[in-house]
Amino acid sequence: MEKVAVYLTKYILLHGVIKKEDYLIYKYGLQTGIELLLCIITNIIIAAYMGKIWESLLLMSIFFIQRAYIAGIHMKQFCFCYFISCGVVILGIEFLGIVIVPLKIAILTIVVCLCMIYKLNLYFSLKTPENKTQEYFLKYTKCIIMFIASLSIIFYLFHYKTGVYIIMYSELIMLLSSGIKFLIDKLLNKHNQKI
Repeated sequence: MEKVAVYLTKYILLHGVIKKEDYLIYKYGLQTGIELLLCIITNIIIAAYMGKIWESLLLMSIFFIQRAYIAGIHMKQFCFCYFISCGVVILGIEFLGIVIVPLKIAILTIVVCLCMIYKLNLYFSLKTPENKTQEYFLKYTKCIIMFIASLSIIFYLFHYKTGVYIIMYSELIMLLSSGIKFLIDKLLNKHNQKI
């Protein structure tokens, strides 16, 4: 993916669309966009085969929006990220067929997950020196959490079980990711204090 992004960035640089000092920003943006698009296309193809395109689109929307702003583990190499992201989406839409959780319990699970995710993100933002980037991410984290909470309530009120279960699954995955990042961070801090 990086080679494709380099080629495209050089192409638009040569044609005067971007400035030389913006090269790295555009290369990163193009590479990330291409990787995300490949993941989305793969998931849609598999979901179409499973007959669950709508569920897949809803899950990807909720999941990928959060991954951009909420702290969690991120893979350093595209192939790992690609397979894990596709796996999470495919397992999520398969998960819908086996869920037997009452809607009230699902809503409670979503609320608890959102609160814990926010607390973990607050921890990560307070841990780093105060700067505009952290303020920006924390602001959007709050907006995303409020949006997901509102969407959950709407789905609940309209008895749209599939939507509630998709959000519950997504929030459990996000909490797991943030929790793993938190544990890794704590272990690294302990290790660094011993040295």
